[in-house]
Amino acid sequence: MSPKTILPIEDNPSDVALTKRALEKARILNRLVAGDGQEALEYLFDTGVFAGRDPSGAPLLALMDLKLPKVFALDVLRRIRSDATMEQLTTYWLPLNEPPPNGVGTGQ
Repeated sequence: MSPKTILPIEDNPSDVALTKRALEKARILNRLVAGDGQEALEYLFDTGVFAGRDPSGAPLLALMDLKLPKVFALDVLRRIRSDATMEQLTTYWLPLNEPPPNGVGTGQ
């Protein structure tokens, strides 16, 4: 059984460092952070620079900043929810210093 990963999707370097530190403290090995919505989509759907990656490394959990550059977080979430292959992926907004838009929960 291959280890499952958590995919932080965050563009703020301070929040990235905090997230990495929390994961390390919990002894969760995590090597990748998507720095924007486009990079997250490329990783999740094996396109762009991540084309051909081993699909067994697909994350089980995505921790997503609400305000992402390139592709807005809500658009990333819509794309995830519209694809049946992503039904095992749980998503949470990170950080929660502001609530998600109306009608959007903090988890999938």
